[in-house]
Amino acid sequence: MDGKHRTVQLLSIVAVIWGCLLGVYGFKNAFYALKNAVSGHTTDFLAGMRGSGVAPKGVLFFAFAVLVVSLGLYLTSVGLGGLSWAKGTEGAKVPKVKWGRVLLGSWLILTALVNVADHFYSTPNRFELKPSNQREANAMEMTRIALTVLMPVLGSWLLISGIRAKFDKRLDGEESS
Repeated sequence: MDGKHRTVQLLSIVAVIWGCLLGVYGFKNAFYALKNAVSGHTTDFLAGMRGSGVAPKGVLFFAFAVLVVSLGLYLTSVGLGGLSWAKGTEGAKVPKVKWGRVLLGSWLILTALVNVADHFYSTPNRFELKPSNQREANAMEMTRIALTVLMPVLGSWLLISGIRAKFDKRLDGEESS
């Protein structure tokens, strides 16, 4: 086995381990969010506050937990594919949907939803940045608005292009990888 295959093999093992760890962590947080939703409590982890009822942030926390599980599955899948390539096993299945694009687009959309939910359902936050003058305040507000508008657009484009890759045909007549 040459250096290239050995490097891919080691990186694939790291990807599988990280994928499994992310999957376990995501499942733990998803069940925690569901338990709190069923019992009528949600937890805002950054502020350290408890409230009653299912808040939009609780739903978004569950969505992020599901996204972490999906990222863990993606890393595990990429790692196993890399291991099969490093061993020289032919016939490794190439997914038709570009899952990396789909996950990144989902993350961008969920992050924009958190920004919108934070605007309407703000909670005290110990990590809040405070401007020192009016120019910084204007720049921070414009950046927040720009990201809230651009992130869902870019995320939607990534989602659509990742799913559309399944239906596109290559120029040589083969299906898209």
